[in-house]
Amino acid sequence: MNKPLISIITVTFNAEKVLEETILSVIDQKYANIEHIIIDGGSTDGTLDIIRKYDSHISFWISEPDNGLYDAMNKGIKVAKGDWLNFLNAGDNYSSMDVLKDLFSTPVDSTLVYGDINIVFPDNTTKYHKAVELQSDKSIMHGMLVCHQAIFYHKSIIIPYDSALKLKAEWKHLVEITRLESFKANHVHFPIVDYRIGGVGAIKYNLNFKEFKEVFIQLFGYKMFFINIGFFAERKLRCLVKDFLSLFGYKVV
Repeated sequence: MNKPLISIITVTFNAEKVLEETILSVIDQKYANIEHIIIDGGSTDGTLDIIRKYDSHISFWISEPDNGLYDAMNKGIKVAKGDWLNFLNAGDNYSSMDVLKDLFSTPVDSTLVYGDINIVFPDNTTKYHKAVELQSDKSIMHGMLVCHQAIFYHKSIIIPYDSALKLKAEWKHLVEITRLESFKANHVHFPIVDYRIGGVGAIKYNLNFKEFKEVFIQLFGYKMFFINIGFFAERKLRCLVKDFLSLFGYKVV
């Protein structure tokens, strides 16, 4: 038990179809010093039955209404006791049983550890995706570019998420963390999670763009926004194309 305690926070809402696989992914880890926290938003399907089934493997869980994803994640932060925190969404899984062991069996000289991912497409095919080299806020100026589920935050740098946002709080959160004096990232070059695409951010692409633009201006200012106007014009064009294709029944993610 001299290894750091890892707090894995899973936020759920009506996730009966995908939660069990996520829980088993945590249980199967060869690293022993883990607490699994599940914050449920008041599910009305069989989610709670699955949580109760694995109650002996779950350190803390609660089911109550919340004000959205990021409010639930903040609840998880408040109860987490770990030295490191990771947010593993219902439906996402660690890429192997060795992930936590490979990350934390030896001392870590950083305050943020992150890795690459396997993207899982709707037809269950996969593609390896390499994360950006995260050196400063400029590394992620054009978006997250690091999978949120593949990030482990040391407790000394964790801050609350902006629960007023619907989609871009994790990006804002990471930009703010890169600006902390104690920020020091370590990129491990192997897949951390199997990440399924097609989440709410991919579906609500107009809201995604709107929030991204607003948060960008808030974080980087109008001058940097106009410097990057070509980038934003391209993103807006993509939204228009997706809107057009959706008129003909095409689902674009």
